[in-house]
Amino acid sequence: MVLICHALPLECTVNKKVGSKPFRMAFLRIAGALLAAVYLNLVLPELSEPFSSLTLSADEASLSAVLQGWMLSSVKLTAMIFAIIYALMFVQRLMERYGLMQKLVEPLAPMMVFFGLPRNAAYLWLVGNVLGISYGSAVMVQLEEEGKISREEANEVNYHLIMNHSMLEDTLVFASAGVSALWILTTRLLFALLLVWSRKAIVKVLKFK
Repeated sequence: MVLICHALPLECTVNKKVGSKPFRMAFLRIAGALLAAVYLNLVLPELSEPFSSLTLSADEASLSAVLQGWMLSSVKLTAMIFAIIYALMFVQRLMERYGLMQKLVEPLAPMMVFFGLPRNAAYLWLVGNVLGISYGSAVMVQLEEEGKISREEANEVNYHLIMNHSMLEDTLVFASAGVSALWILTTRLLFALLLVWSRKAIVKVLKFK
């Protein structure tokens, strides 16, 4: 739920800059998170034991022991998350410096059709999934200003990205906390596909009427 619905004030403001309606984006993300919770509750196998990074025996379960164990596990997790994020930032800078992101765009064009997005939106989609919505906003605005993508096309991509963005960074961070990467990726991608294709169907019906 958190992966689909987080940082709403910031990211919805960014969505507005590239042509999307912020309150609509917020509503769709909240609704998507709730529906994802219902979906995962139905399909995920039941855990044999409680999901926790901290396990203490009855003798160790004093308040001081719990706090000490929690602080230690939190420090380890935080250090791991920072290491992942900075490594990804380093890789991203290298890709930008040597123009590798542009080279990845052409092979992604057929995948855009499958996602229900414009073929020329591959670079915008890649930016959203490498840099995220917040950090990728400057690139998105620049693409619009240069005429490489229209405002409507940017809006279409936003409908995908609000459900599925920062695939590499978000997945690694949550996987380091013990969440299944497979369920993260497949669930976010599924809801992105459902939202984009549902919107296209609704728009088509309204135009027909």
